[in-house]
Amino acid sequence: MKFSSIGVFNRRQNPQLLFTSAIKMPSLNGNFVVSKTILISSSIVVGSGAIYLLYQMYTFSRQLKKLNCQITILSDKVYRAETDIYELRRQLDKAVSSDDAEDEFVDASEEDQLDILIPNGTIHSTLRKEKREKVTNVSKSLDNILLNVDVKLKDKKYEELLDVLNQLKELKITYPLESGIYWRISEASYHLSQKDMLPADQSHERHKELMSQAKDAAEKSVKLNPDSGDAHRWAAIILGSLTQYMPTQEQIKSAFIIKDHIEIAIKHRPDDSLLYHMMGRWCYSVYMLSWVERKVASALFATPPTATLEETMFNLQKAENLNPLSSIPNELYLAKAFIAKGDYKTAVDYLKAGDELKSKTADDRIAKDEIQKLYKQYKSYAS
Repeated sequence: MKFSSIGVFNRRQNPQLLFTSAIKMPSLNGNFVVSKTILISSSIVVGSGAIYLLYQMYTFSRQLKKLNCQITILSDKVYRAETDIYELRRQLDKAVSSDDAEDEFVDASEEDQLDILIPNGTIHSTLRKEKREKVTNVSKSLDNILLNVDVKLKDKKYEELLDVLNQLKELKITYPLESGIYWRISEASYHLSQKDMLPADQSHERHKELMSQAKDAAEKSVKLNPDSGDAHRWAAIILGSLTQYMPTQEQIKSAFIIKDHIEIAIKHRPDDSLLYHMMGRWCYSVYMLSWVERKVASALFATPPTATLEETMFNLQKAENLNPLSSIPNELYLAKAFIAKGDYKTAVDYLKAGDELKSKTADDRIAKDEIQKLYKQYKSYAS
């Protein structure tokens, strides 16, 4: 018993050793005896550890909830700040041509001081002039940058398009609510997504990434400025390009959205031949829907999309009149419309005209391939 007491005493500071020692202490009858005191002490230690762990988890959970709340509040503040910046820029633009609008941006304390110091308002007028000059300079700076961007977008050179896309992404940080930046991002992404712009080993994934980026940017542009013809123009182009990857139901749903974008764009850009070409193609696609597709459309919508051959030809001819003999795809679709009408002789004339035009893009080359196939089929009708 003396050995047992010493063992317990020497290990009192370490519960694990104490427990081990206790279970090995021999009794007089040769059986192992476990001290209740030792077991209780060990249980208390283990229980305390579990409670501490639960407390730590509870504390972490509360901190996480608090952090999420702070993030939500911060996001709301950022959104409000962006809205305020946009409204401020809009009002500042008005200030360029309106002295009354400029007065709203003079701090009340400044205005009082000006009235006291110089009753005739000379300094007040100078302050307004300085504000007007700052607004004008900022506006001119952005306009000049975007004009340079437009030149590079028109040239469609790979390296320049990459530079422009990166430049526009930086600009949207400085001007997060400028609609014109976003539709240009959409345009640059679209051009870079074309087959002849993509490396062969990553064409599919890169195309998908760029088109997704183009779609998001176009939608953002429309949201920021619903009256922008350019924003709706690129929203229609991008969505129209993506329909080829959609199932029939999604294509039909998208048809209404595409048409809306084109109509709004034409309202703001009435001399844009591309928009009439797009409307002509839209009408032709709807007119040529198969029986199955029409049934699907009827099942999905109370009023499915409709178009006539006359509407198709009107829009395609309008595009031709605005920009004669400049678009291989337009010559192709005019020919296809006349083929659908049964006027093969006129169709062949448009096929010949399209074949004589020089291909500049991948779309041009695809259209010319189809023109040549159709010409072989209908050349006997040539005059």
